[in-house]
Amino acid sequence: MSILPQELLDAILDRVNDEDALKQCSLAAKSLLIPSQRVLFRSLYLYTSDNTTWQHPSSTCEHAQALFVTSPHLAKYIRTLTLCLVRNPTEDFAQAEYVLAKAVLVSRLAIHGSVDNFRWDSMSPAFISALLEAVQRPTVQCFHLKRIIGVPSSLMFYAASTFRVFSVERIEILQADEDSVLLRQPPPNRLEELLLPAAFRSEAACTFLLDLNARGALQHLRRVAWRIYGHANPHWESWLHQARLLPSLSRVELWFTLQFPRIDLPAFPHMRTLELKCRMDSAALPASIQGIIARLPATAPRLCVLVLSLRVAGRRNGLHRWSSDVAPLAPFGSADYARQLPALCRVHCCLKDSARELHQGFAPYMACKFPGAQAEGALLCETFEVAEGARP
Repeated sequence: MSILPQELLDAILDRVNDEDALKQCSLAAKSLLIPSQRVLFRSLYLYTSDNTTWQHPSSTCEHAQALFVTSPHLAKYIRTLTLCLVRNPTEDFAQAEYVLAKAVLVSRLAIHGSVDNFRWDSMSPAFISALLEAVQRPTVQCFHLKRIIGVPSSLMFYAASTFRVFSVERIEILQADEDSVLLRQPPPNRLEELLLPAAFRSEAACTFLLDLNARGALQHLRRVAWRIYGHANPHWESWLHQARLLPSLSRVELWFTLQFPRIDLPAFPHMRTLELKCRMDSAALPASIQGIIARLPATAPRLCVLVLSLRVAGRRNGLHRWSSDVAPLAPFGSADYARQLPALCRVHCCLKDSARELHQGFAPYMACKFPGAQAEGALLCETFEVAEGARP
């Protein structure tokens, strides 16, 4: 069909993100079939049961199993696999078990409960066995758990000691004395990124982090992200004071949702990037966030990048412009901030909201808050619209 080398055709198709275009390419020529299939099956999001309320009702494990039975080579192309477990009294997860067994080269594995009260023990023993076998494969580098109650503590600690990236969201851990899961001894600790966007209650999250640190599982941690709920408590303070001593920790992300407790960050001598994610109920930086920024010269003297990722919740009447409080944030009142934060090269502010009127005033508001960074060309402001009805 073409005089182009096969390696070049592979490289071109590897950058195509249009699923329909890839399907057409797979039918166009024999030289395009395998590289098109490789991209099409590189990432799969599958449900364990068919349900017309989901966005892609045909993306089920049953459909994938039928496809892999006739074309078994396709399963070896999967690198990212997400299984959404749909609670169903008649579900035995046999098809999901089959998919896990065939996807032997997965590097990113995610297990999601379809509802917040999905229980670990509602999965069949055969599927649990297949899942535990899958997480122990050497190819798996990233593991994500979401919306599952009763996750065995042994699996949590194994994951935190084994994978390069471990992420948990809205889960509850089974007590150790109730844990019957058997896993082989994990390899040397290699966790680099620990993400707790909405893991569990603050006390449980902090206890888990403190236990990980006591086991030495965080020695190579480079990035940590967690959500701050309600009010700061002694658990967080204890964890923060231990985390600041981790020699590899260079990126810290704090996520806030409507409530903004005062957080007294200790000094993080190795931190290079700080990201503050905020879901606010008014178009103004909360006082606690301004306080964190004002203390940066003391808490992050080697900071290179400050990221503010903001979202204004709701579209209430009167919420059409940013706050009139445009007093500069310390230490960014002038270019003198560079003396206090000599390594800082970028202040990145981004707004995600569906109200366009807030987009229009976002950059001027941030320029007033960070005039020193604006004068030095270090301030970057971006806005991203969210379609009506889309998930946040």
